[in-house]
Amino acid sequence: MSKHQLAIDNIQVPEGYKKTEVGVIPEDWEVIKLGDILKIWHGKSQHEIIDPNGIYPILATGGEIGRTNTPLYSEPSVLIGRKGTIDSPRYMNTPFWTVDTLFYSEIFNNTDAKFVFYKFHLIDWYSYNEASGVPSLKAATIEDINQAFPALKEEQYAIAQTLSDVDGLIAALDKAIAKKRNIKTATMQELLTGKKRLPGFGEGKGYKNTEVGVIPEDWRCLRISEVVVNTVNSIKIGPFGSSLKREYLTRTGYKVYGQENIYERDMSIGERFINEERFIKLKSCEICSGDFLISMMGTVGKCMVVPEGIEKGIMDSHLLRLRLDDSKIDSSVLTYLFESKMIVDQVKLLAVGGVMEGLSSKIIKSIYLPLASLLEQRAIASILSDMDAEIAALEKRRAKTQAMKQGMMQELLTGKTRLAVSVVEPLIVPNNP
Repeated sequence: MSKHQLAIDNIQVPEGYKKTEVGVIPEDWEVIKLGDILKIWHGKSQHEIIDPNGIYPILATGGEIGRTNTPLYSEPSVLIGRKGTIDSPRYMNTPFWTVDTLFYSEIFNNTDAKFVFYKFHLIDWYSYNEASGVPSLKAATIEDINQAFPALKEEQYAIAQTLSDVDGLIAALDKAIAKKRNIKTATMQELLTGKKRLPGFGEGKGYKNTEVGVIPEDWRCLRISEVVVNTVNSIKIGPFGSSLKREYLTRTGYKVYGQENIYERDMSIGERFINEERFIKLKSCEICSGDFLISMMGTVGKCMVVPEGIEKGIMDSHLLRLRLDDSKIDSSVLTYLFESKMIVDQVKLLAVGGVMEGLSSKIIKSIYLPLASLLEQRAIASILSDMDAEIAALEKRRAKTQAMKQGMMQELLTGKTRLAVSVVEPLIVPNNP
């Protein structure tokens, strides 16, 4: 007897429910094979029907890859990858074409297609993977999967509609977040270049040409090398790999920080440590509160100011540390400058492809910055920080809504929580006896 079956056998069954091979479900639900309520079809080559001016999408596992005026299928359908990405179901209720790597489904009349879409999200698709290399699914395998379905199509619809409403809220939040980000980007472009001055700054002042373009005449254009403190190692790259070999790492001690901390803007993550002897040898690579860290690999703009209260430790070879002169530059402004097109464009000139891999301290030193007075810098940073807070609040709300949706799916799609349904239409079971 399998552990799964043993677990099912040990479950207490509430009144109105029953035990089945897929777990405890409502008495008026049925366990059926997906092949009883849908047919899986293969996509086809798009080469003969592709039209750049087409009105219908041509879809692959990664999304839309072209347009056509000749749809392969026009009814509501659930799509699932045949090869490659096999765990990202997609719902279509408008005509489309799918290529050979993407299955589409013909949903039978007794079943709500959107309900099937949400049920697909509960399936562990990789447990049905048919290949040892590139993940693959077979149509027959999909059609043979057992799932619990409500006997009433109306209940399927009610569940799908409830979850769809939550998806609508998530989509609205995504749109609001994107709008806020676009506003922030435009505001950064205006404020960080001085095209727009804040009230109380720059009255009667003109503009001048500099290495970064036209900026206010009362601003300065300085290299990064000119805004760090005048001490040894004010611009420092982490230790070479030979100084931080795998055998030097321990489970406790002094923390080793890397680019993952920058990407997540979280200094608490990471489990690499070194002992005190190694820390003393690499003390020039220590990072402290207020240090400005830049990832030397990956996309331009990944940087952060080290917060208070971090564990004592060093940076690895993928990070560069700046110790800024706070009489010349506000560290928050430098963070926003590294997000701006101005810095990205300079890096593209200094490093092939605008990629940080291979960047050196020499290149970082050469980057020019347009700088207002400290007072104006702080005013600019305050406005952009408020925008960040608004975006973060929306992202937090979205995360909570997504988590709520996941909980609702587990409750509604398994019958643990029922919705009131007034119209009765029994499920037509199965096509194949």
